[in-house]
Formats: sequence, structure tokens, C-alpha cells
Amino acid sequence: MVIVVPVIFNLKDQPLTWANDVNTELARYAPDYIEKYGKVGSQMWWSAYSNNEIPKTSITGIITFIGLRKDDCEELWDIVEISSPDRQVEYERIAYWLNEAVTLNAEVRMEQFSIYIPHKYGPMTSTFDCAVEVNDRGIDQRI
Repeated sequence: MVIVVPVIFNLKDQPLTWANDVNTELARYAPDYIEKYGKVGSQMWWSAYSNNEIPKTSITGIITFIGLRKDDCEELWDIVEISSPDRQVEYERIAYWLNEAVTLNAEVRMEQFSIYIPHKYGPMTSTFDCAVEVNDRGIDQRI
């Protein structure tokens, strides 16, 4: 039996507007990045990404909480909490996190990349989810 794990988000399928701000910052503060890899989201950049020239991070975890939770300032947020052996992350429950596959105890696999841009007063980091898969049958159901 083969279990199909739904991809609930793939950045490559999104309109390129997601990269506008980071490309503006790169052009201003780190033009050598664009020269080496191309503009973020361009065909040249995706090729570098596919060839592992752009560092990526993979996170695999279990959804341990879905719902409303107060933050440190007592503001109420609708969140998805994902726990893995080395970290716990929370996402605001919007966009693809509202997918019906996002259920308690589901396994989540995410691929992310970060771009560091040097600024006069310190670096700016932009982190993007590139792909998100959810196995709503849980980690024990993988093949």
C-alpha cells in the first residue's frame, strides 16, 4: 500500500511577488548574490536551489496543537504548533495551514531556505517555506 502525502504548499507554484522585497534588498545591499544565483525566484535561482547551491533546511515534526493560544502579550492567536526532536515551531493558522490535512498528530515535512542580507545596522534574515507536506495518518503510517 502506498500512502500519498499531500503537498499543501509549494513556493515554486506561487506568483513571483513573494520575492519582490527580498530581491529589492539584495539588489541594494548584496548584488553579488544576484550575480551568482540570479534574482530569487528566477529560473536561474531555482536551478541553483535544485542543485543544492542555496542552503536549505528540512524540518520533520508532529502537529501537537491546533487552535487558539495567547502569546506573551496576552494576544490570542489561532496557531499550528509543530514539535520535532530538536525544536518546536508555531505558525499562524492562515493560508495553507488551514488545509484539511493539517490535523492533530499529523506528520509535517517542511523545506525552508533563508537569505541573509547585510545591512548597515546588522543583517536581515528572510526565511521562506519552500514546500510543506502533511501526512494526516501520522508518522507511524509512512512507508
